[in-house]
Amino acid sequence: PMKTFFRFLVAVVFCTSAFADGLLDFQIQGLKIGAKKEAVLKSHPAVKFSKSQTRGIDVGILVDAKAIPPRIELRFLDGILIEFQAIYSDAAVEKVGGPIALVETLTKRLGAEPDIVIPPTGNEKEIKFGRGWSSLELSRAVILSSTTVPGRSSVIINVSDIDAQRKADEREENAKPRADPGF
Repeated sequence: PMKTFFRFLVAVVFCTSAFADGLLDFQIQGLKIGAKKEAVLKSHPAVKFSKSQTRGIDVGILVDAKAIPPRIELRFLDGILIEFQAIYSDAAVEKVGGPIALVETLTKRLGAEPDIVIPPTGNEKEIKFGRGWSSLELSRAVILSSTTVPGRSSVIINVSDIDAQRKADEREENAKPRADPGF
């Protein structure tokens, strides 16, 4: 409760209310950062988890060829959803109107222009670009990355709790075996 109040207060001070609400409440297929693993499994029983678990970090995948997006990768820390990547296949990208249409939809849904702009790079064989909406004060980020090759596009939308992501990354790094430096 106190953490929620603090985040709300920070959101009022540093972000527009619509943008703060958009970031904190952002969902894809009903998945939302901060959800408990049990609740995710109840609403999405098809989630499959990898066998390995590193210090409270669980990784799962949800695949449904009929859904948009058809694939979502999930990352939990101590039973709480801290990150998910919605992976849009070429067919899904086409159904939603293309990568630019996804950017426009995210901009409208989040109530703000992206604060991260990765300009198009590449050549006639492959073009990549990205857009992101983030708030360090709210510890949230929604990042879209797109790759287009002739006749095909793929898009990944990464949604994360920035602070929890750092904590999970540190745990994974500290869990790696290290060689004896010899001194």
